[in-house]
Amino acid sequence: MNSVLLQVYSEQQQALLGFMLKRVQEIQIAEDLLHDLFIKLQSLEQQADIKYPKAYVYRMANNLVIDHQRRANRAPVVTGDCVEELDVRSPEQTLAYQEQLNIVANALTELPKKTQDVFNMQRIQEVEKKDVAEKMGISVNMVEKHLRRAVQYCREQLIKSER
Repeated sequence: MNSVLLQVYSEQQQALLGFMLKRVQEIQIAEDLLHDLFIKLQSLEQQADIKYPKAYVYRMANNLVIDHQRRANRAPVVTGDCVEELDVRSPEQTLAYQEQLNIVANALTELPKKTQDVFNMQRIQEVEKKDVAEKMGISVNMVEKHLRRAVQYCREQLIKSER
């Protein structure tokens, strides 16, 4: 049992519930996911030096929410003796999503290298802002400035593409 993670869970239980509720919009689902998180934390074997236990617990909580949302986007299909899951997104939704992703990916390549690197480390690799700043030799404020610049530029490109 990983007592450090369970301690974080205990201290953050209400905040974790709020974190999950904000994403799933239903109290019962959020409570179920919170319970699932507790079970997962209990079943973890002792982890060697988790550098940021609070972030680790929140990442696990977020992953549970994402898994739930993925399951919610699928509908069971019965074929013969077998039940399969079918993605219920329409082809149009999938195509629109892919087009938006391509626009964002292209927009990111147009940004300065440092801004690309900050965005990649913080938003894609999910490295803490403090660690990004340390690795790149810049301040946390500069990390935030690069992130704002990247997000704003991507947003502008998406808006431009809709015209």
